Order: sequence, then structure tokens, then C-alpha cells
Amino acid sequence: MTILALCWTVVTLISLIKTSVGQGIVGESLPCSPEGKIIEWTLDSARNKCVICVCKNGFADCTAACPKLPDSCTVYEYEKNSCCRICKGCAFKNRYYKHNEKWTIHVKDGQKSYWKRLICQSGLITMHKIECHVPCRNPIYLDKHECPICEKCKYHGVKYNEGEIFAPLADKNVICTCQEKVLTCMRKVCPILSCHQSTRRLIEYEPGLMCQICSTIPVKIVIPGSCIVNNMFMMNEQTKEIDSCTRCKCRNSTAICNTKVAPATNQCERRKEDSKPCSKCLGRSPAGCELNGFRYHNGSRWVDGCKNCSCNNKVIKCTAIICPTLSCPKGSQPYYVPGKCCPIRCFAAADTCHVYKEFNSAFIRTFDNYNYKINDGCKYILAKSCNTKLTNFTIEGRFGSKSYDNHPLLSHVYLYIGNSKQVVLLPTMRVKYNRRSISLPYQQSNLLRIEANSALEFIKITTNFGLQLKFGKQSDLQIYTSPDYSNHVCGICGNDNGDKNDDISISGQKNDKKKLKEFLLEWKIGKGCNKFKSIYSVLPTSCKNFSPQQAAVACMWIYQVDFLPCTIDRYKYHQQCLDSTCNHCSYSSAQACACKVQKKYAQDCLAIKGINIRWDNYNRCGQWSQN
Repeated sequence: MTILALCWTVVTLISLIKTSVGQGIVGESLPCSPEGKIIEWTLDSARNKCVICVCKNGFADCTAACPKLPDSCTVYEYEKNSCCRICKGCAFKNRYYKHNEKWTIHVKDGQKSYWKRLICQSGLITMHKIECHVPCRNPIYLDKHECPICEKCKYHGVKYNEGEIFAPLADKNVICTCQEKVLTCMRKVCPILSCHQSTRRLIEYEPGLMCQICSTIPVKIVIPGSCIVNNMFMMNEQTKEIDSCTRCKCRNSTAICNTKVAPATNQCERRKEDSKPCSKCLGRSPAGCELNGFRYHNGSRWVDGCKNCSCNNKVIKCTAIICPTLSCPKGSQPYYVPGKCCPIRCFAAADTCHVYKEFNSAFIRTFDNYNYKINDGCKYILAKSCNTKLTNFTIEGRFGSKSYDNHPLLSHVYLYIGNSKQVVLLPTMRVKYNRRSISLPYQQSNLLRIEANSALEFIKITTNFGLQLKFGKQSDLQIYTSPDYSNHVCGICGNDNGDKNDDISISGQKNDKKKLKEFLLEWKIGKGCNKFKSIYSVLPTSCKNFSPQQAAVACMWIYQVDFLPCTIDRYKYHQQCLDSTCNHCSYSSAQACACKVQKKYAQDCLAIKGINIRWDNYNRCGQWSQN
């Protein structure tokens, strides 16, 4: 035997004895230098003799270099370019996934789309459709979330903390998680296993989910391309039905098992006791209750609006929440926070900024009761929070419509909360939330509530941080902020510091109406403004039936609030109105003559843009059309 071969033998023997026995060393240690150097060897014998040797105290110190296999591993393979064993992973769509790795994929099936969840366990993939449970009335749908989310982590009136996990239904595999201040609920599924039933044990596989895992000695697949499922060998491209819920196919040593999953619903309170994910629903508990489409277990308690409710043997009993007495002084009214049944404080007119119409012009009365007129059709910041410690909000107003005598009026209101929430109040009393039209009343968790009165004369927004808006059809807006924002707001509504003399000041100076234009410019948004021409600059050159001025006033409807959402050629219809009123009308009233074109404009708006306009609100057209 050569000296080199003898050295190999000694090193190998040392490592084997240290690994298996861990006690005394037999044989001679191999001297080495320098101290701490890793000694590199090339072993051409069995792979499980993989060692790492370090020069320690002048001699080679060798130990096993491979990590221990996880307890749940049933099938092993050798790591690429290594002699270490690792738990077998899974190949799926040209990608390799490690043992115990979980991921999701988005599936489109015609017009339907949904998410699937996949789990890799020792070369076996469990794949199932994600079944969601939606416990709130106004869920938010986000592209990157597998299930709709509910804000504020509330479930039937019960508040859950960040990171908290709970199972709200009789089906304990439906698990809800409060994460990043939102609630998500879905039906979780245990992985299909490769080992025999007798070698499995029950553990908490995921937070809140109890599953069986394998507890057996891992083996190596010796037949290329084959798989092991439920202690059965499957050849490459072979398909097997494991049970009534699951069908598996072996493909290049990875078994892909599609599992059917029962819907995550609170309508099913009893399932067949076979622990299968698609177990048949046996119906509801005979003692359960149902209210507003929600199912409650016998003995459960919850909060429904401003009522405390309970379920007892099919009978629901609700009692009103009694609020403590709040006495508001004269001129004040209670302030209600969304999600709270009882008012938290009183607020007075003095706490309100008011944008209103007077003498056909737009005026602003600031929080501190200073009045001034708006002369330009621009977009301004009406009010915003100017203290980073308070909830961040911004209210913008566009003065995009005009009165009969050509003065700008408020047409659109924009409310921004934080960096992501946007509410737009449109001139036609419609509302958009995050760019989507919504129907009223609407509540977004406990953040805000949007509602309108029965006659749709105004829209009111109430927030949970002390901000309230009331927007009326007649270019009227009232903004209320809680006392927390006193001296912490800014914009053309003033600073709410109790001193009206500095509301339109520049850099803390006193009010100066000569500098009002400069002040408004400071809070103006965008580059341009609407340029309203005088009605007398577009007078018809000839007018047989009425004076040119009468015709011009009658045809000013096209610039009013209700007609702004439609963007078809206003100039063309305005000219048609002037021509029809002046020369082709037999009515004695110019307003009645203008109604014909007014109605035609509304019909074309509906046909071309899909926008329905209440054309009969102006020039008494509703009355003329009935005569």
C-alpha cells in the first residue's frame, strides 16, 4: 500500500469513528499545517463517507459535513455536486421546489380565475384550489391576494390582534389570520403523504392546522422516474386515484396530486367524519341560527351594528347598545364615528369650513369664520392635515362649473386618506371610492362611512379620526374637523387656530385681501384653470324671437354641474341652443326654447358616453315637457 493510500485510510477511519461512536480515536492522526486550514480531499468511495477536515493543533480533525434530514422526510436524494443526502424536492413547471416548500399559482379558466395552493413533501406535490371564507360585508379584492381581505381584523364585532390566528367555523380547517392589519380567511388542506398510515403522527403542521406527517426511515428511489405515494410505488406517467378526493400522477419522479376541496362556508356545520378535504356536508346544526346570510353556532354571541346578539336553540335575541348621555350645547350636535354606536363628542358650526353659493358666486367661510370670494375656476387644496402625528388627509375642490352670470362654482370634491384611500364626490351626487363607483350607503370597515339623504340632496362622509364632509347639490360643502386638528390644518379653509385675522395670510402675516390671489396661488393644484368666457362674448349675431342676452342666459345650462360629467362637444350644442332659441322656436319663453336642445344633449350623452343626465332640472324643462 502506498503512503498516500494509507493516509486516506487513516483519515476516513478517523471520520467514521468520530461520527458513529464519538469517543476515542483509533489509529494515527495525519499531521498538517498551517493551523486552521481546511484540508481538501477527493473521495472516490461511497458517497456517505463525506467529511470535512480542518487542521487543528497540527493534526487533521475530521467530522461529518452533511446536515441531518428533517423528521418528516420519507424519500431522499443526493444534493447536486455533493455527497450529502437531502430530502427529495419537487419539479414543477421547469422549477425545483424544496421539501416542505409552499407556493401559489394563479389559474385562468375561460372567464373564471382563481388561485391554487401547492405543497412539496418528499417528491410529492399536493395541489388544491384555494377556497376562501369572506367574513365582512365590504371586502377588498387585490390582485396579489389569494382571498378577499377585510380591514381592521374584525370578525362579527370581535377585534383580533396583529398575528392572531383563529378558526371561526365548525369546520376547524377554515383558518383566519390577522396580518398587516387586515383579515384573510381560507380553508387549509393537509399534504398528501408518501408513507403508510401506521407510520404517521399528528402535529401542528401550520399555525392553527393539525395534520399528520410521516415518521419513518427515509428511502431512496431506485427506479428512475418513479414516485412513492401513500406507501405505493408509481411508475413514470402512471395515474392513481388515492381516495374520493385525490388523484395523483407520477411525472419524472415527482407525484402531482390534485385534491378536491369543499367550499369554506359557514352554511355547513357538520361534515362526514372521514377527515377528507372534500368531505360531504351533512347539514347544519339543528340548534344553529341564521341572520342576514350569516350562520351562527348555538351559544355564540356577536355584535350586529348597534345591537348585542346571541343564538340559543335556533332563537336569535338582540338588544340595543345603550349609549351614555351626551349633552351638546345649543348650536352643536353629536359626532358619530363609523363602527361606533355612541357619539364621542359634540361639534359646532364654528368648527366647520363652509364652501357655499351666494349671489351666484362661490364663497368660503373658513374654520375661524373669515369670508371671501373665489373668482377663478381652479382646483385648490381646501384643507389638509399639517401635523404628522395625526391621521393624514387632504381635501381638494375643483371649481369647474359656473353660474348664470359666469362665476365659478364648486363641482368636484376629492378626499384622500393616508397614501391609498381616495373618495371622489361627483357633481351628479355619485361617489367613487378608489376609482370604483359605489352605491350608498357604504362603509369601509371602521375607517369611514358614506351616505346620502333619501332625496339625494347631499352626501355625507364620516371618518373615525374626527373628519366629516357634507356635500350638497347646490355647490355646497361643509368640512368639520375635530378639536384634535385645531391649529393643525392648512389650505384655503384656514388654519383653525381661533383667529380669523390670519386665515388668508402669507407666511404668518395678517389677512390682506390684496394678497388673496397670491394666497390662493399657494394652494392651487395643477397649472391651468377653467377660463370662463362672459356669456355676452358668445351672443348670437341675429336673434328674431328674443334679445341676444335672453338667449345666452337660457343656453347657459350646458356649463352647469349636472352636465359636466359628459364630455361630448359642448360648443356644438351651445351653438345649436342659441340658434334654436333665437330663430326656430314658437314658445314665449327662452328657457322653454332651450329645453329642446337640452334634452337632445342628454340623450346623446346617454347613447355615446353611457352617462345619464337629469336634463329636466334646469330651465324648468320638466314642467315645459309636460305642457
